Amino acid sequence: TPDATTTTTTTTNSTEESNTNIDTNNNPPKTYLQKLAPAKTIPYIPYAYQLSVDRRTIRRNPALTNFHEWLKVQQNAGFITRQETVSMIPPVVLAPQSHHAVLDMCAAPGSKTSQLLEVISKIPNDDDSLEPTGFVVANDSDAKRAYMLVHQLRRLNSPAVFITACDGQFFPQIFKGNPNTIITDAEKAQEGLFDRVLCDVPCTGDGTARKNPGIWKRWLASNGHALHPLQVNIGVNGARLTKVGGYMCYSTCSLNPIENEAVVAEILRVTDGSLELVDKRGDMDGFVARSGWTSWKVMTEAQTRKEKRVQNKKRGDNMRKRKKELEKEKELKEQKGEKEQQDDIVKSDDDDKKEDDDDDEKSNKDTTPSSNPTEQEKKDDWIPIPPSWDEETLRKRAEARGLKVFDTIDDVTNHKHVMRSMFPPTKKGSGEIQS
Repeated sequence: TPDATTTTTTTTNSTEESNTNIDTNNNPPKTYLQKLAPAKTIPYIPYAYQLSVDRRTIRRNPALTNFHEWLKVQQNAGFITRQETVSMIPPVVLAPQSHHAVLDMCAAPGSKTSQLLEVISKIPNDDDSLEPTGFVVANDSDAKRAYMLVHQLRRLNSPAVFITACDGQFFPQIFKGNPNTIITDAEKAQEGLFDRVLCDVPCTGDGTARKNPGIWKRWLASNGHALHPLQVNIGVNGARLTKVGGYMCYSTCSLNPIENEAVVAEILRVTDGSLELVDKRGDMDGFVARSGWTSWKVMTEAQTRKEKRVQNKKRGDNMRKRKKELEKEKELKEQKGEKEQQDDIVKSDDDDKKEDDDDDEKSNKDTTPSSNPTEQEKKDDWIPIPPSWDEETLRKRAEARGLKVFDTIDDVTNHKHVMRSMFPPTKKGSGEIQS
Protein backbone atom coordinates (compact mmCIF):
# COMPACT_ATOMS: atom_id res chain seq x y z
CA THR A 1 0.00 0.00 0.00
CA PRO A 2 1.52 3.41 -0.88
CA ASP A 3 0.00 5.20 2.10
CA ALA A 4 -0.55 4.31 5.70
CA THR A 5 -3.79 2.50 6.51
CA THR A 6 -5.95 2.73 9.62
CA THR A 7 -7.62 -0.46 10.80
CA THR A 8 -10.23 -1.03 13.49
CA THR A 9 -9.80 -3.98 15.82
CA THR A 10 -12.69 -5.11 18.03
CA THR A 11 -11.93 -7.44 20.93
CA THR A 12 -14.20 -9.35 23.28
CA ASN A 13 -13.35 -11.93 25.90
CA SER A 14 -15.95 -14.46 24.76
CA THR A 15 -19.42 -14.54 23.26
CA GLU A 16 -21.11 -15.22 26.57
CA GLU A 17 -19.20 -12.53 28.46
CA SER A 18 -19.73 -9.91 25.75
CA ASN A 19 -23.50 -10.54 25.70
CA THR A 20 -23.58 -10.22 29.48
CA ASN A 21 -21.75 -6.90 29.37
CA ILE A 22 -24.08 -5.50 26.72
CA ASP A 23 -27.29 -6.68 28.41
CA THR A 24 -26.53 -5.64 32.00
CA ASN A 25 -23.95 -2.86 31.86
CA ASN A 26 -24.58 -1.65 28.28
CA ASN A 27 -20.82 -1.58 27.65
CA PRO A 28 -19.88 -1.99 23.96
CA PRO A 29 -16.85 -4.07 22.95
CA LYS A 30 -13.51 -2.32 23.20
CA THR A 31 -12.27 -0.85 19.93
CA TYR A 32 -8.65 -0.04 19.12
CA LEU A 33 -7.38 2.01 16.19
CA GLN A 34 -4.06 0.90 14.76
CA LYS A 35 -2.20 2.83 12.08
CA LEU A 36 -0.31 0.56 9.68
CA ALA A 37 2.82 1.82 8.01
CA PRO A 38 3.18 1.25 4.26
CA ALA A 39 5.19 -1.65 2.93
CA LYS A 40 8.90 -0.92 2.78
CA THR A 41 11.53 -2.27 0.46
CA ILE A 42 14.25 -4.62 1.71
CA PRO A 43 17.52 -3.13 0.47
CA TYR A 44 19.52 -6.35 0.27
CA ILE A 45 16.81 -8.43 -1.48
CA PRO A 46 15.76 -7.39 -5.01
CA TYR A 47 12.05 -6.79 -5.59
CA ALA A 48 11.23 -7.63 -1.96
CA TYR A 49 8.84 -5.74 0.30
CA GLN A 50 8.13 -6.17 3.99
CA LEU A 51 4.73 -5.51 5.55
CA SER A 52 4.33 -3.92 8.95
CA VAL A 53 1.53 -6.30 9.94
CA ASP A 54 1.73 -9.98 10.76
CA ARG A 55 0.00 -12.79 8.90
CA ARG A 56 -2.56 -13.43 11.62
CA THR A 57 -3.79 -9.84 11.57
CA ILE A 58 -4.11 -9.88 7.78
CA ARG A 59 -6.30 -12.97 7.99
CA ARG A 60 -8.56 -11.91 10.85
CA ASN A 61 -8.91 -8.15 10.63
CA PRO A 62 -12.08 -7.21 8.70
CA ALA A 63 -10.51 -3.96 7.49
CA LEU A 64 -7.82 -5.95 5.63
CA THR A 65 -10.15 -8.48 3.98
CA ASN A 66 -9.84 -6.97 0.51
CA PHE A 67 -6.09 -6.72 0.83
CA HIS A 68 -5.90 -10.35 1.95
CA GLU A 69 -7.96 -11.49 -1.03
CA TRP A 70 -5.73 -9.47 -3.37
CA LEU A 71 -2.63 -11.14 -1.90
CA LYS A 72 -4.09 -14.61 -2.46
CA VAL A 73 -5.03 -13.86 -6.07
CA GLN A 74 -1.58 -12.47 -6.85
CA GLN A 75 0.16 -15.43 -5.23
CA ASN A 76 -1.94 -18.01 -7.06
CA ALA A 77 -1.18 -16.23 -10.31
CA GLY A 78 2.56 -16.42 -9.61
CA PHE A 79 3.16 -12.66 -9.41
CA ILE A 80 4.18 -12.64 -5.74
CA THR A 81 5.45 -15.15 -3.19
CA ARG A 82 4.81 -14.63 0.51
CA GLN A 83 7.59 -15.79 2.83
CA GLU A 84 9.72 -14.75 5.78
CA THR A 85 12.48 -12.22 5.18
CA VAL A 86 15.16 -14.54 6.55
CA SER A 87 14.12 -17.35 4.21
CA MET A 88 14.82 -15.09 1.22
CA ILE A 89 18.47 -14.56 2.18
CA PRO A 90 20.04 -17.88 0.98
CA PRO A 91 19.01 -17.41 -2.70
CA VAL A 92 20.34 -13.84 -2.56
CA VAL A 93 23.63 -15.09 -1.12
CA LEU A 94 23.98 -17.59 -3.97
CA ALA A 95 23.40 -14.81 -6.56
CA PRO A 96 22.48 -17.14 -9.46
CA GLN A 97 22.61 -16.05 -13.09
CA SER A 98 20.07 -16.92 -15.77
CA HIS A 99 22.45 -19.40 -17.47
CA HIS A 100 23.36 -21.30 -14.30
CA ALA A 101 22.52 -24.86 -13.33
CA VAL A 102 21.07 -24.71 -9.81
CA LEU A 103 20.32 -27.51 -7.34
CA ASP A 104 18.05 -27.12 -4.32
CA MET A 105 18.76 -30.27 -2.30
CA CYS A 106 15.94 -29.92 0.27
CA ALA A 107 13.47 -27.80 -1.67
CA ALA A 108 10.05 -28.36 -0.08
CA PRO A 109 7.83 -26.45 0.44
CA GLY A 110 9.38 -24.43 -2.39
CA SER A 111 9.56 -20.75 -1.40
CA LYS A 112 13.34 -20.54 -1.92
CA THR A 113 13.06 -22.59 -5.10
CA SER A 114 10.51 -20.11 -6.46
CA GLN A 115 12.94 -17.31 -5.75
CA LEU A 116 15.73 -19.11 -7.61
CA LEU A 117 13.45 -20.03 -10.49
CA GLU A 118 12.41 -16.41 -11.02
CA VAL A 119 16.04 -15.58 -11.86
CA ILE A 120 16.72 -18.67 -13.95
CA SER A 121 13.51 -18.28 -15.98
CA LYS A 122 14.64 -14.97 -17.45
CA ILE A 123 15.26 -15.26 -21.20
CA PRO A 124 18.49 -13.49 -22.25
CA ASN A 125 18.03 -10.50 -24.55
CA ASP A 126 21.22 -11.08 -26.54
CA ASP A 127 20.12 -14.46 -27.84
CA ASP A 128 17.47 -15.67 -30.24
CA SER A 129 16.44 -18.39 -27.81
CA LEU A 130 12.81 -18.44 -26.72
CA GLU A 131 13.49 -20.53 -23.62
CA PRO A 132 15.67 -20.09 -20.51
CA THR A 133 19.27 -21.24 -20.86
CA GLY A 134 19.62 -22.35 -17.22
CA PHE A 135 17.64 -24.76 -15.08
CA VAL A 136 16.74 -25.53 -11.47
CA VAL A 137 16.60 -29.03 -9.97
CA ALA A 138 14.25 -29.03 -6.97
CA ASN A 139 14.81 -32.13 -4.86
CA ASP A 140 13.23 -33.46 -1.69
CA SER A 141 13.56 -36.84 0.01
CA ASP A 142 9.82 -37.17 0.70
CA ALA A 143 7.59 -37.89 -2.30
CA LYS A 144 4.61 -36.16 -0.67
CA ARG A 145 6.63 -33.01 -0.07
CA ALA A 146 7.89 -33.24 -3.64
CA TYR A 147 4.25 -33.09 -4.74
CA MET A 148 3.97 -29.86 -2.72
CA LEU A 149 6.81 -28.55 -4.88
CA VAL A 150 4.79 -29.33 -8.01
CA HIS A 151 1.85 -27.35 -6.65
CA GLN A 152 4.06 -24.44 -5.53
CA LEU A 153 6.17 -24.15 -8.69
CA ARG A 154 3.25 -24.62 -11.07
CA ARG A 155 2.32 -21.00 -10.39
CA LEU A 156 5.46 -19.76 -12.17
CA ASN A 157 4.73 -21.81 -15.31
CA SER A 158 8.44 -22.17 -16.12
CA PRO A 159 9.99 -24.89 -18.32
CA ALA A 160 13.33 -24.57 -16.51
CA VAL A 161 12.54 -26.65 -13.43
CA PHE A 162 12.96 -30.36 -12.70
CA ILE A 163 11.51 -31.95 -9.57
CA THR A 164 13.10 -35.06 -8.09
CA ALA A 165 12.52 -37.16 -4.98
CA CYS A 166 15.85 -38.44 -3.68
CA ASP A 167 17.68 -38.48 -0.37
CA GLY A 168 19.97 -35.46 -0.40
CA GLN A 169 22.75 -37.49 1.19
CA PHE A 170 22.88 -39.73 -1.88
CA PHE A 171 21.89 -37.41 -4.71
CA PRO A 172 23.84 -38.90 -7.62
CA GLN A 173 26.56 -37.27 -9.63
CA ILE A 174 25.35 -36.68 -13.20
CA PHE A 175 27.94 -37.00 -15.95
CA LYS A 176 27.78 -35.21 -19.26
CA GLY A 177 27.92 -37.00 -22.58
CA ASN A 178 26.28 -40.08 -24.04
CA PRO A 179 24.75 -42.24 -21.29
CA ASN A 180 25.27 -45.38 -23.39
CA THR A 181 29.06 -45.01 -23.46
CA ILE A 182 31.41 -46.16 -20.72
CA ILE A 183 32.39 -43.40 -18.30
CA THR A 184 36.13 -42.83 -18.31
CA ASP A 185 38.29 -42.18 -15.25
CA ALA A 186 38.78 -38.58 -16.40
CA GLU A 187 35.02 -38.03 -16.43
CA LYS A 188 34.67 -39.59 -13.00
CA ALA A 189 37.31 -37.21 -11.65
CA GLN A 190 35.38 -34.18 -12.90
CA GLU A 191 32.99 -33.77 -10.00
CA GLY A 192 30.37 -31.08 -10.03
CA LEU A 193 27.56 -30.28 -12.41
CA PHE A 194 25.83 -27.35 -10.72
CA ASP A 195 26.96 -23.72 -10.60
CA ARG A 196 24.91 -23.06 -7.47
CA VAL A 197 23.79 -25.52 -4.77
CA LEU A 198 21.44 -24.67 -1.91
CA CYS A 199 21.53 -26.93 1.17
CA ASP A 200 18.62 -25.76 3.31
CA VAL A 201 18.88 -28.86 5.46
CA PRO A 202 16.34 -30.36 7.90
CA CYS A 203 16.78 -28.86 11.36
CA THR A 204 15.13 -28.49 14.76
CA GLY A 205 13.69 -25.10 13.80
CA ASP A 206 14.26 -23.46 17.18
CA GLY A 207 15.04 -20.20 15.36
CA THR A 208 11.33 -19.90 14.49
CA ALA A 209 10.28 -19.49 18.13
CA ARG A 210 9.07 -15.95 17.42
CA LYS A 211 6.22 -17.17 15.23
CA ASN A 212 5.99 -20.63 16.83
CA PRO A 213 6.38 -20.18 20.63
CA GLY A 214 5.18 -23.72 21.27
CA ILE A 215 8.49 -25.06 20.01
CA TRP A 216 10.05 -24.39 23.42
CA LYS A 217 7.75 -26.96 25.02
CA ARG A 218 9.46 -29.69 23.00
CA TRP A 219 12.95 -28.17 23.05
CA LEU A 220 15.84 -30.25 24.36
CA ALA A 221 19.55 -29.56 24.31
CA SER A 222 20.07 -32.86 22.50
CA ASN A 223 17.56 -32.22 19.70
CA GLY A 224 20.23 -31.15 17.26
CA HIS A 225 22.48 -34.14 17.95
CA ALA A 226 20.38 -36.59 15.95
CA LEU A 227 20.25 -34.28 12.91
CA HIS A 228 23.93 -33.31 12.95
CA PRO A 229 25.26 -36.30 10.94
CA LEU A 230 22.44 -35.93 8.38
CA GLN A 231 23.26 -32.26 7.94
CA VAL A 232 26.97 -32.99 7.50
CA ASN A 233 26.28 -35.68 4.89
CA ILE A 234 23.97 -33.43 2.88
CA GLY A 235 26.50 -30.58 3.03
CA VAL A 236 29.41 -32.76 1.91
CA ASN A 237 27.38 -34.23 -0.95
CA GLY A 238 26.30 -30.73 -1.96
CA ALA A 239 29.93 -29.67 -2.13
CA ARG A 240 30.70 -32.69 -4.32
CA LEU A 241 27.93 -31.70 -6.73
CA THR A 242 29.17 -28.10 -7.03
CA LYS A 243 31.36 -27.07 -9.93
CA VAL A 244 34.87 -25.74 -9.33
CA GLY A 245 34.37 -22.00 -8.92
CA GLY A 246 30.70 -22.41 -8.02
CA TYR A 247 28.96 -21.59 -4.75
CA MET A 248 27.18 -23.74 -2.19
CA CYS A 249 25.03 -22.16 0.53
CA TYR A 250 24.33 -24.05 3.76
CA SER A 251 21.39 -22.75 5.78
CA THR A 252 19.09 -23.74 8.63
CA CYS A 253 16.32 -22.11 10.66
CA SER A 254 18.01 -23.05 13.93
CA LEU A 255 20.12 -21.10 16.44
CA ASN A 256 21.98 -24.19 17.66
CA PRO A 257 25.73 -24.08 16.80
CA ILE A 258 25.69 -27.89 16.61
CA GLU A 259 23.51 -27.52 13.50
CA ASN A 260 25.34 -24.52 12.06
CA GLU A 261 28.96 -23.71 12.89
CA ALA A 262 29.80 -27.30 13.82
CA VAL A 263 28.44 -28.59 10.51
CA VAL A 264 30.27 -25.96 8.45
CA ALA A 265 33.52 -26.66 10.32
CA GLU A 266 33.17 -30.39 9.68
CA ILE A 267 32.45 -29.84 5.97
CA LEU A 268 35.57 -27.70 5.68
CA ARG A 269 37.61 -30.36 7.47
CA VAL A 270 36.31 -33.25 5.36
CA THR A 271 36.85 -31.45 2.05
CA ASP A 272 40.47 -30.73 3.06
CA GLY A 273 40.99 -27.36 1.40
CA SER A 274 38.68 -27.87 -1.57
CA LEU A 275 36.22 -25.30 -0.19
CA GLU A 276 36.65 -21.69 0.85
CA LEU A 277 34.41 -19.96 3.38
CA VAL A 278 33.13 -16.76 1.74
CA ASP A 279 31.72 -13.77 3.63
CA LYS A 280 28.89 -12.30 1.53
CA ARG A 281 27.83 -9.56 3.95
CA GLY A 282 29.75 -6.96 1.99
CA ASP A 283 27.64 -7.64 -1.10
CA MET A 284 24.34 -7.04 0.72
CA ASP A 285 23.71 -3.38 1.55
CA GLY A 286 21.87 -2.90 4.81
CA PHE A 287 22.20 -6.53 5.89
CA VAL A 288 23.17 -6.83 9.56
CA ALA A 289 24.69 -10.12 10.74
CA ARG A 290 27.43 -11.26 13.07
CA SER A 291 30.32 -13.56 12.28
CA GLY A 292 29.95 -17.26 12.98
CA TRP A 293 31.05 -18.68 16.31
CA THR A 294 34.44 -20.32 16.64
CA SER A 295 33.80 -21.71 20.12
CA TRP A 296 30.71 -23.27 21.69
CA LYS A 297 29.64 -25.81 24.30
CA VAL A 298 28.30 -29.28 23.63
CA MET A 299 25.50 -30.15 26.05
CA THR A 300 22.97 -32.89 26.46
CA GLU A 301 20.55 -34.16 29.07
CA ALA A 302 22.29 -35.88 31.98
CA GLN A 303 20.00 -38.88 31.63
CA THR A 304 20.20 -40.93 28.46
CA ARG A 305 17.06 -41.95 26.60
CA LYS A 306 17.38 -45.48 27.90
CA GLU A 307 17.63 -44.27 31.49
CA LYS A 308 14.57 -42.07 30.96
CA ARG A 309 12.59 -45.02 29.58
CA VAL A 310 13.56 -47.17 32.57
CA GLN A 311 12.64 -44.38 34.98
CA ASN A 312 9.29 -43.77 33.29
CA LYS A 313 8.58 -47.49 33.33
CA LYS A 314 9.31 -47.70 37.06
CA ARG A 315 7.20 -44.64 37.66
CA GLY A 316 4.36 -46.18 35.68
CA ASP A 317 4.63 -49.47 37.59
CA ASN A 318 4.58 -47.63 40.92
CA MET A 319 1.54 -45.61 39.86
CA ARG A 320 -0.34 -48.76 38.81
CA LYS A 321 0.59 -50.43 42.09
CA ARG A 322 -0.58 -47.43 44.11
CA LYS A 323 -3.80 -47.31 42.12
CA LYS A 324 -4.59 -50.93 43.00
CA GLU A 325 -3.92 -50.21 46.68
CA LEU A 326 -6.29 -47.24 46.64
CA GLU A 327 -9.01 -49.29 44.95
CA LYS A 328 -8.59 -51.99 47.58
CA GLU A 329 -8.82 -49.46 50.40
CA LYS A 330 -11.96 -48.03 48.85
CA GLU A 331 -13.61 -51.45 48.74
CA LEU A 332 -12.78 -52.07 52.41
CA LYS A 333 -14.28 -48.73 53.39
CA GLU A 334 -17.48 -49.46 51.51
CA GLN A 335 -17.87 -52.74 53.42
CA LYS A 336 -17.80 -50.98 56.77
CA GLY A 337 -20.92 -49.52 58.32
CA GLU A 338 -21.86 -45.89 58.50
CA LYS A 339 -20.98 -45.79 62.18
CA GLU A 340 -17.43 -46.91 61.59
CA GLN A 341 -17.12 -44.45 58.75
CA GLN A 342 -18.27 -41.62 61.03
CA ASP A 343 -15.74 -42.73 63.64
CA ASP A 344 -13.01 -42.69 61.03
CA ILE A 345 -14.00 -39.17 59.98
CA VAL A 346 -13.95 -37.90 63.58
CA LYS A 347 -10.61 -39.56 64.19
CA SER A 348 -9.23 -38.13 60.98
CA ASP A 349 -10.34 -34.63 61.99
CA ASP A 350 -8.61 -35.02 65.35
CA ASP A 351 -5.43 -36.19 63.70
CA ASP A 352 -5.52 -33.28 61.28
CA LYS A 353 -6.03 -30.83 64.12
CA LYS A 354 -3.14 -32.34 66.03
CA GLU A 355 -0.92 -32.15 62.95
CA ASP A 356 -1.87 -28.50 62.45
CA ASP A 357 -0.98 -27.73 66.04
CA ASP A 358 2.34 -29.50 65.63
CA ASP A 359 3.05 -27.56 62.44
CA ASP A 360 2.24 -24.24 64.13
CA GLU A 361 4.49 -25.07 67.03
CA LYS A 362 7.30 -26.11 64.71
CA SER A 363 6.94 -22.96 62.61
CA ASN A 364 7.08 -20.79 65.73
CA LYS A 365 10.26 -22.49 66.87
CA ASP A 366 12.06 -22.32 63.53
CA THR A 367 11.25 -19.29 61.38
CA THR A 368 14.62 -19.09 59.58
CA PRO A 369 14.91 -20.66 56.09
CA SER A 370 16.98 -23.77 55.64
CA SER A 371 20.59 -23.18 54.62
CA ASN A 372 20.65 -26.44 52.63
CA PRO A 373 17.86 -26.35 50.01
CA THR A 374 16.80 -29.55 48.33
CA GLU A 375 17.49 -30.32 44.68
CA GLN A 376 13.87 -29.56 43.76
CA GLU A 377 14.09 -26.20 45.55
CA LYS A 378 17.24 -25.43 43.63
CA LYS A 379 15.46 -26.13 40.33
CA ASP A 380 12.42 -24.06 41.34
CA ASP A 381 14.60 -21.13 42.44
CA TRP A 382 15.26 -20.07 38.85
CA ILE A 383 16.38 -16.55 37.98
CA PRO A 384 15.80 -15.66 34.30
CA ILE A 385 18.80 -13.32 34.10
CA PRO A 386 22.01 -14.87 35.48
CA PRO A 387 23.93 -12.85 38.08
CA SER A 388 27.03 -13.18 35.92
CA TRP A 389 27.82 -14.22 32.36
CA ASP A 390 31.12 -15.92 33.12
CA GLU A 391 31.59 -19.49 31.99
CA GLU A 392 31.51 -21.06 35.45
CA THR A 393 28.17 -19.45 36.37
CA LEU A 394 26.55 -20.49 33.11
CA ARG A 395 27.85 -24.03 33.52
CA LYS A 396 26.31 -24.29 37.00
CA ARG A 397 22.99 -22.99 35.66
CA ALA A 398 23.00 -25.63 32.93
CA GLU A 399 23.85 -28.43 35.36
CA ALA A 400 21.13 -27.24 37.76
CA ARG A 401 18.57 -27.80 35.01
CA GLY A 402 19.66 -31.39 34.38
CA LEU A 403 22.15 -30.78 31.58
CA LYS A 404 25.61 -32.24 31.18
CA VAL A 405 28.36 -30.13 29.60
CA PHE A 406 31.21 -31.78 27.69
CA ASP A 407 34.52 -29.99 27.20
CA THR A 408 36.07 -32.57 24.88
CA ILE A 409 35.06 -35.79 23.18
CA ASP A 410 37.03 -37.69 25.81
CA ASP A 411 34.45 -36.64 28.43
CA VAL A 412 31.67 -38.46 26.56
CA THR A 413 30.97 -41.93 27.94
CA ASN A 414 27.48 -43.31 27.40
CA HIS A 415 25.97 -40.64 25.11
CA LYS A 416 26.12 -42.24 21.67
CA HIS A 417 24.64 -39.28 19.79
CA VAL A 418 27.48 -36.94 20.78
CA MET A 419 30.09 -37.04 18.01
CA ARG A 420 33.57 -35.63 17.62
CA SER A 421 32.46 -33.35 14.79
CA MET A 422 30.10 -31.50 17.18
CA PHE A 423 32.98 -29.98 19.12
CA PRO A 424 34.65 -26.73 18.08
CA PRO A 425 37.78 -27.03 15.95
CA THR A 426 41.19 -26.62 17.49
CA LYS A 427 42.74 -23.20 17.92
CA LYS A 428 44.64 -23.57 14.66
CA GLY A 429 41.59 -24.78 12.77
CA SER A 430 39.45 -22.07 14.34
CA GLY A 431 41.79 -19.42 12.98
CA GLU A 432 41.65 -20.91 9.52
CA ILE A 433 37.85 -21.02 9.53
CA GLN A 434 37.61 -17.45 10.82
CA SER A 435 39.93 -16.20 8.09
